[in-house]
Amino acid sequence: MRALLATILLAGASPLAAQTVAITNGTVVVGDGSEPVQGGTVVVRNGRVVAAGRGVSVPGGAEVIDATGKWVTPGIVAGFSRLGLAEVDLGADGSDDTDSGNGPFNAAIDVTPAINPKASTIAVSRADGVTRAVVAPVAGKNIFAGQGAVIDTGDDMDAVLRARAFQFVELGEGGAGIAGGSRATAFVLFRNALREARDLRGRIDGARQDDVLLTRFDAAALVPVVQGKQLLLVHVERAKDILNVLDLREEFPGLKVALVGATEGWTVAHRIAASGVWVIASALNDLPASF
Repeated sequence: MRALLATILLAGASPLAAQTVAITNGTVVVGDGSEPVQGGTVVVRNGRVVAAGRGVSVPGGAEVIDATGKWVTPGIVAGFSRLGLAEVDLGADGSDDTDSGNGPFNAAIDVTPAINPKASTIAVSRADGVTRAVVAPVAGKNIFAGQGAVIDTGDDMDAVLRARAFQFVELGEGGAGIAGGSRATAFVLFRNALREARDLRGRIDGARQDDVLLTRFDAAALVPVVQGKQLLLVHVERAKDILNVLDLREEFPGLKVALVGATEGWTVAHRIAASGVWVIASALNDLPASF
């Protein structure tokens, strides 16, 4: 069932902001952890929800939408996505801006210019109730994929709510493949990049030592990460990889980390909880994937 309220609020095709709408007879999810309300009512006035639940009165003069057989929910947030960066293969514009390919830059890349608010993937997500999305690039030739954004899925050209919201790095199996086939290589590349950024931050004149692997732009892009001013999204699945990332904060205490994936996170949940890092897990993972 589509999330009706989210769809209505972001459709952009009706003067909803200047009217009162009552959605009745739906299965209402308030969003506070309580059980869904059967036969509930939601009242939207001037673009804002003013009442939701059972026994809510329909204001006089309100436009009434019958949601019988449908779910009425707050907007759904896609916690990790590539919305707006690629079109479906059979579309008129089959573009794919998810990764940098063989380009010269990695961590310095900002996905904002590539996000297409009119992408069919955004329209479909909006229709199914997704109102916000975290959009991350795909790692190309480097474990650092670049800087992702937070967007809304409204039917307009102003999709980006926050540009350069985080830096995304691919570790684990994916990072090992990019780094040459070894998790050890990927992890040392990770540490080296953070060290180069830390060294660059400490130089008033902006000079760099000769033994560097990152371009100046990429190193500069990682300075806010080591300072804790920009969130670092790290894709890891294996428990040991998760612990390696957590331990790295001893060397770089300013890191503000969010783990993405974390399939084996449940096995080291106590360590994750004690660290205070955020976790964006896949709700659809069911182990084992294969034997």
